[in-house]
Amino acid sequence: LQYVNRAFADLWRLSAPEDAIGRSALEFWARPDDAQAVIEALMGQGYWQGELLARRHDDSTAELQLSAHLVRDEQGEPLCLMASFVDVSDHREAERQIQRERDFATSLLNTSPVIVLLLDPQGNIQYINPFFERLAGYSLEEVRGKPWFETFLPERDRARIRAIFEGAITDTPARGNINPIVTRDGEAREIEWHDQLMHDGDGQVTGLLVIGQDVTERLKTNEKLVQREAMLSRFKTTLDQVLDCVFMFDADELKFFYVNQGAEDQVGYSSSELMQMHPYDLKPQYDEQAFRSLIAPLISGETERLDFETVHEHKDGSLIPVEILLQYIHPSGEDARFVAVVRDISERRAAYERIEMLQRLVDGSPQPIGW
Repeated sequence: LQYVNRAFADLWRLSAPEDAIGRSALEFWARPDDAQAVIEALMGQGYWQGELLARRHDDSTAELQLSAHLVRDEQGEPLCLMASFVDVSDHREAERQIQRERDFATSLLNTSPVIVLLLDPQGNIQYINPFFERLAGYSLEEVRGKPWFETFLPERDRARIRAIFEGAITDTPARGNINPIVTRDGEAREIEWHDQLMHDGDGQVTGLLVIGQDVTERLKTNEKLVQREAMLSRFKTTLDQVLDCVFMFDADELKFFYVNQGAEDQVGYSSSELMQMHPYDLKPQYDEQAFRSLIAPLISGETERLDFETVHEHKDGSLIPVEILLQYIHPSGEDARFVAVVRDISERRAAYERIEMLQRLVDGSPQPIGW
């Protein structure tokens, strides 16, 4: 190096320009072989422009844009090499940050289990993400530029959804609208939609970004729950009229999940209280281990039902003799549960006791004479 200016010294973090004079230019680059290749190109071509990674005096690095050319004397012989540098480190880092954000966004688009759809202001398809491709059975190349409404919507819904789209494209966003799409194989899938207007740098509307969530199974589940709740309501109304007590409890934790009105009346606990209890909480003769041993033959299939007598403890502490019919039920596609039909046999026990007492009196009395 024969000459550098003050900016060179500052860029390489030298104390003064003189600190560079007399040193090899190769010392100032992180990869000297790259710098050597530039010098060789200059000697052959006379000019070079590009980027190199500088190694500064404090061992930090900087990305520099380099413009260099070969200077010749009056006879055309090489005289010197001249170069100017621009630090583009911040610019390149900003570009890398933008690229990282783009890569992250692309990763989300490619892996998220949601529909991503971009429509132009006329409602033509500009983009669909891989999840939507798999769901609908169409590739982006097949549907790009095609009208959304005619391509994916049932005919009965097109006018209504077009009206929603036209409202959204004029800055009246749609939130939570649900309508079906028809896949390539003719299946209807219910989708919940949320949209966002897209603008260019001048604020002009360029399209509509739409995010969709497939809620087909959720809606089916909700419908089944509504039907089940209605059925249970009718079922409970019927069981509440039954004089016997009905208890249902799950097969794992053995917690009650249903009791009829007769069960509440028998033991004195409310339904909400019983929902926090187990069958053995009502039976002083059983702890959890003993009760699980009792029901083990039902779970194993050794027997289909258990009929036994025990006592239930009322909320006030009194004991109620009961007869229990217990069954283990495991419907297809549903959780296993136990159903117990419980009958209060207090009066039966009392009657038996009276009969036994009378029998003892009869057996112990003298035989009558003169009948």
